[in-house]
Amino acid sequence: MVSKSDRTLFALWTISLVLLVVLLIPVKLQATTLITIPDTNLKNMIKPTGDITLEDMENLKKLDLQTISSLEGLQYAKNLEYLSIRNCDIKDISVLGSLTQLNELHIVNCKVSNISALSTLSNLRIVDLKNNQIQDISSLKGLNEINQLILSGNQIKSINALSEMKHLTRLDLSDNQLQDISVIGLIVKNNGFTSDASIDVCTNYFNVGPESPAMDTIKALKTKNLMVAYQIQKWIQVKINDNFLTMDVPPTVINGRTMVPMRAIFEALGATVQYDSQKHTITGIKEDTKLVLTPNVNVAVINGKNVALDAPPTIVNGRTLVPVRLIAEVMGKHVDWKAETNTVLITN
Repeated sequence: MVSKSDRTLFALWTISLVLLVVLLIPVKLQATTLITIPDTNLKNMIKPTGDITLEDMENLKKLDLQTISSLEGLQYAKNLEYLSIRNCDIKDISVLGSLTQLNELHIVNCKVSNISALSTLSNLRIVDLKNNQIQDISSLKGLNEINQLILSGNQIKSINALSEMKHLTRLDLSDNQLQDISVIGLIVKNNGFTSDASIDVCTNYFNVGPESPAMDTIKALKTKNLMVAYQIQKWIQVKINDNFLTMDVPPTVINGRTMVPMRAIFEALGATVQYDSQKHTITGIKEDTKLVLTPNVNVAVINGKNVALDAPPTIVNGRTLVPVRLIAEVMGKHVDWKAETNTVLITN
């Protein structure tokens, strides 16, 4: 006959066993949680056969991806350290913001324009974003442990976000739309490049010639024995008194007249700019001077009087280019041309 105390002990033992099983169930469930990967190619690259579990994703350390169209599901790869995505139609990389263990990232020959997800990835050391559609790299600000940064083949106009980089051994900015590389000089000043660093700034929108600001920066890099790749590009540059004009498209020559971006020159000379979308006219106003221009029309209206133009305002890459000499002289400035440096000099 079982005693009362034995029954009590058996009951306590049973309750303890049930509690133990209950406590272990969540761990088991977590290990077998299935992860949905909508992109078939991505799924097959992670695990060719069978279901993908959360444990599978958390065990990933390195992943090479090609010909995929979505990264959905990759956010569960919390321990991923190396990720390469090449030759894809990928545009959205927002899921990468969860992969805080990444230290090497390659997104090459894709269609990415927004890289804001990278701002949280403080462990990144190597970043290769070659041949995408990136214009804004402000999300890289603060990622100062990066030592290799490849941004070639994009549409980047400003690199101010890189000013505090500390350990760069390679910086590739070739084939972009940079107008100013003085930030690279600031990185040098802050000892942000290692002694054997290489820098590539070929094929951009800044002038690389005698007396150009870019050439001054390049000379400063060379004094530090850094390897610099650049091209002698004698874009026409415009200097207003002591300052070079920053332009988002390069000046060009039409019918012997130097044409520059409308808004850039008007605002640099202290004029306000108005655009009439109905009449398609551009008006620059400074004090008692009013200049009206119309794209592709060889006549300007200066304070109500028609003046014939050798070259009409022209639209290039979405920007209206206007004759720089006309604008400057109408605004009361003196204009000279310095052929040896391809520079338009505008003075008071």
